[in-house]
Amino acid sequence: GNDGSNGDVFLNDNNEVDWDFGDANNNGNNSNNKVAQSDCTILVGFLLPIPNYIAPAPPPGEEPPPALEEEVFDCELDPNDTNGIPNLTRKLQLSTNQKATMKQLMKDGDLIPGQSKFQLAGQNVIFDDGQLKVPPGWDVRTKVIRGNGNGGNAAIDDDDDDDEELIRKRKLFHENGHRQLNFGSHTGIKPILVVKVKAGGKQLSQSTQQISDDIFGTNGDPVNLKSQLYACSQNKLQVQVGVEAHELKYSAPGVLHVEISTSLSNSRSTIRNAVTSKVQQILGESLPGRYQQVMYVLEGCYSDCGWAAYAYINSWNSVYQSNYYRMVGVQVHELGHNFGLAHSGGLDGATYTDHTGLMGNPLYSDDVGKMCYNAAKNWQIGWYNDRRVKLYPRRSTFSDTTLTMIGIADYLNSDPNFPVVVKLETDTSDDYFIGFNRATGMNSQNDEADNLLTIVKTGANGVSYSQSWLQGYIGEGGTYNIAQYGIRITLCSIDKTSSPYWKARIGVGSASACDVTAPTSSPSFAPTINCDGGGLILGVDVVTDDYPAETNWTLTNACTGDIAEASPTFSDPGRNYRNDYCIPEGRYIFQINDSWGDGICCAYSQGSYSVKYDGNVVASGGQFGSSQNTTFGLSSCDPTKKPTLSPTNYPTTSPTKLPTKEPTSEPTNDPTNPQPTESPTTAPSKSP
Repeated sequence: GNDGSNGDVFLNDNNEVDWDFGDANNNGNNSNNKVAQSDCTILVGFLLPIPNYIAPAPPPGEEPPPALEEEVFDCELDPNDTNGIPNLTRKLQLSTNQKATMKQLMKDGDLIPGQSKFQLAGQNVIFDDGQLKVPPGWDVRTKVIRGNGNGGNAAIDDDDDDDEELIRKRKLFHENGHRQLNFGSHTGIKPILVVKVKAGGKQLSQSTQQISDDIFGTNGDPVNLKSQLYACSQNKLQVQVGVEAHELKYSAPGVLHVEISTSLSNSRSTIRNAVTSKVQQILGESLPGRYQQVMYVLEGCYSDCGWAAYAYINSWNSVYQSNYYRMVGVQVHELGHNFGLAHSGGLDGATYTDHTGLMGNPLYSDDVGKMCYNAAKNWQIGWYNDRRVKLYPRRSTFSDTTLTMIGIADYLNSDPNFPVVVKLETDTSDDYFIGFNRATGMNSQNDEADNLLTIVKTGANGVSYSQSWLQGYIGEGGTYNIAQYGIRITLCSIDKTSSPYWKARIGVGSASACDVTAPTSSPSFAPTINCDGGGLILGVDVVTDDYPAETNWTLTNACTGDIAEASPTFSDPGRNYRNDYCIPEGRYIFQINDSWGDGICCAYSQGSYSVKYDGNVVASGGQFGSSQNTTFGLSSCDPTKKPTLSPTNYPTTSPTKLPTKEPTSEPTNDPTNPQPTESPTTAPSKSP
């Protein structure tokens, strides 16, 4: 080992992290203080409260422990400050005002958990084996660097907080940064590692085989993390049980068993650091390595307790104590944080009490967990992008609208034209989301508002991390009024005869919205001109997305290179622009462009385009990157050759799918918890 005289981090004889720092001047007097030499990465964590938890009475003469701090800010130290060991964290010691500022920065998109840096280099900030000691007089806005190569700090651009384009760029910056992190995927194959921890001689009584079954269903567990994520994602997210390269290291499929000498009476971060360093030493690689998520399972909590589990936003890591690791609702809740989802608040205004989705207080049981997320989270996570509708009820052009929707549980066995989530765009960052909360299939154990229409409000335009709030729910014939905007939502009827799924017909607008016949989603191709004077009719239909100014198109004569026609300026989101032209018979290239590089479908509304030439559709689409072009008309520039009516598409970029976002945070310490019941426990209406 290392004698610590240089104030370094090293592994002791048990291959665990020892902290033995020099003082603020690094003079090696073992005061457990050290000056940070490099910036650290901000993590934002959430601790899930145990329902009805009562902390044990303190010894006589001692103060009772503080209330559970549910939202915490940690910082991942640069390996320069940890003798080259990655992924070691410290709690940011912040004043009340500094914490409030950090929360606001995250809400505004200026602090991206897992991406943003906290300026420490050259700042003479001291840290020890527990905390990074942030000077209480610091304006933390000037110390937060957004991240991903952006050199600006969160204090800049204050005057632009309401600028829609800036807000969007921050969101996409978050999403793109999250995409670059391996653990950020919400679709495809997701390798997960579970770590059973024996700490200071204490470990769960369940075997690693039992833990593997509880989380992955490897021995017949009927409802588990793997099965529920697969079902809620409509088969788009498949959990992989560990990785083949590490099979010989596992004690059971996907489960690594590690032992550390660190006692569970230590602080949360001390325990986590010891586990992380041990796992990295065993695997021989830095976490998350080959995995997208890594779950630590502890025997219990003995200091600063009251939490069942915690997870970091936009992260690879979640931590569980006692039997809570077995509970599907807790598992899906914590990985929701890893995916970038915030909590879901209920009608009572409490942070966790929207029980229409698992980001509220989850179900506390092993085999009772068939439930997904609420309407706002369903919009954000991206699993249903092809079944979303956005309405603009505050626009002067909006009129009463009806549409038919279904529940997410019927996504795979219904008409693909029926949406599962509807967004009411308010032209502010706070929007409303409508879902039909059908309680069947993977949502059959839903805990609130079964088979009712739910209305949820959230910020960040619904595309990134934001606390959501259940606004209400209505049954057949019921109405909900958004008084601030004069918008009425009506559940006109529920058709229960359309087996195997139910259809909810909803109206948005005035009290008579249900009397409106639902419009067709297909654009009209009736030409608005004739070409009796010569030429053929070219019709171009463009349905814009939420950012119409980014879209334009050109029609080029393929033989001369001249621009034959070009698009008008698109200014209204969600509008169908139709333009007809008379053009000479010839060979043409139609090219549609998006300046942001994300096409016009489907991350920001359901945009599309269609081109009709001489009565035939020759180009159509919506999902592309920066541009897409199609050549049509005559088969060559030789005028004697017949025209080719079959379109030939040559997209310049392959269709691009935008990812969703995600965050990270800091937890606290740990005390004793009662063992949770194995039978389903009704979650409280308010979190402790």
